[in-house]
Amino acid sequence: MSHARRGPVGLVVANDGLSCAGTLIQLGDTQDRVARLCGAPLKATHWVNRWHGKIGVLDMWRYERYGSFPRLLRFEDGVLVSIAAISRLGVRDPASHLACLLNSRHC
Repeated sequence: MSHARRGPVGLVVANDGLSCAGTLIQLGDTQDRVARLCGAPLKATHWVNRWHGKIGVLDMWRYERYGSFPRLLRFEDGVLVSIAAISRLGVRDPASHLACLLNSRHC
């Protein structure tokens, strides 16, 4: 059962997992588990933010697999919170575009 929904232009948010090494990657998985099963991401971006006195860590990892849309994985404090399938239409650098949207800017 898919939990896909339309996201920002060029993104289809699909929080129903990603397959690596024959194993389903799902929301709630740790960065260590994803890296062990999927290998190093093609691109990784790391932010440390402070909200109301609390420090939070946000990581965005991009994977590309032959024959499917690239996937953008978002981790908060080391835990997978979203997986986005990125269409190739209209997005020059999906990781930067999503980072821009996450910061509530018009991109």
